[in-house]
Amino acid sequence: MLTMNTSLGLPGRTLTHWPALSVRERAVLLLIGQGFPDKEIAAALRIMRATAITHKNNGFAKLGLTGRRDLFQFVVRYPHLFLPEADTPTAGD
Repeated sequence: MLTMNTSLGLPGRTLTHWPALSVRERAVLLLIGQGFPDKEIAAALRIMRATAITHKNNGFAKLGLTGRRDLFQFVVRYPHLFLPEADTPTAGD
């Protein structure tokens, strides 16, 4: 389990809750970090827009982020956290 207490470079924020994110929350946050709007994220993940927004809001809350600007800073600073984990099986394995 990943445990860090690293400053995000944002006032009063630390990276302590990353492991608590679901796979879907990570996927939604990654797409937001790449600049996609909620509607396109929902279409890409084949979920309802409201569900995508719920995953976004839950992910933001768990990471202590207040909006897309904070998320962009987070993704730039910690891009490796958005890569698939080495021990996670992939399709065809």
